[in-house]
Amino acid sequence: MSPLSPLSIAGAGPVAQALGRRLVLSGHTVAAVASRTPERAASAAAFIGGDAIACGYEDLAALGLPTIVAVTDAAIPGVAARMATAARAGGNVVVHTCGASGAEPLASLARAGWRCGMCHPLQTFPSAAQGVDAIAGATFGIAGHEDACAWAEGLVGAMGGVPVRLREGALPLYHAAAVLAGNGAFALIEAALLLLEGAGIPRTHGRPALAPLVQRSVANALAPDADLRLTGPVARGDSGTVARHAEALAHAPAEAARAYEALGDLLLTISARRGLSPDTVQAVRDALHAERTLDGNH
Repeated sequence: MSPLSPLSIAGAGPVAQALGRRLVLSGHTVAAVASRTPERAASAAAFIGGDAIACGYEDLAALGLPTIVAVTDAAIPGVAARMATAARAGGNVVVHTCGASGAEPLASLARAGWRCGMCHPLQTFPSAAQGVDAIAGATFGIAGHEDACAWAEGLVGAMGGVPVRLREGALPLYHAAAVLAGNGAFALIEAALLLLEGAGIPRTHGRPALAPLVQRSVANALAPDADLRLTGPVARGDSGTVARHAEALAHAPAEAARAYEALGDLLLTISARRGLSPDTVQAVRDALHAERTLDGNH
């Protein structure tokens, strides 16, 4: 199968549109786009561009083209079942974009002879337009049937992404890591904003105040010598400061206090790895968790 062979896309959300548009820009032909409603399919096809036509799931399957299923995780089995009712005998290759599952959600198409897999972008897609630019350089987790994986690797390479083969049994851990790194950043900043509000700084001021610190910290955390760049009271072994934090957090929103505890434990792991003595690690850990005895909500 030529990597530039025409393909189809089932789905009309930001991921489907971004992938489709990026593929068209890289020289691929997206022949058809399907969605729950004709209006959504038509809108997605217009964004993707090229010669993409809008159609239903059954019509798309009848074309027999290699296919990307880019719908919500819960919707994949139903879409696959609808496609299987009209799929050509022998099928083709098909991959979905869910990171937590291998080929199982496409079982209906597998029974119809399709070679199934997953191709998950390790990237966030708040909108289709932002997603098009974000694909370049993004890693894509790939698993499933060899034919489906090989096809997906060709697509990812053409889009400027980095394909990585995954063991299907490890996919939930892989996806949990993606959620922690992506969505977890939102939760971490929300916890910080809650504490700043408690200190008298409204979130309208807190968010821009945190931005330079967060951006520099992320750059440090992603550097090759990240461990050496860690700063702060935990890294210094400053149990006194951590104890003062713990005392204040006993009266702070519980979710922010729990985040501080959990992240503090991870920071201790890094600090120990880079040479903080066992006695100092224990002293900081004791201070970190002391607030549990100060407030019944912790």
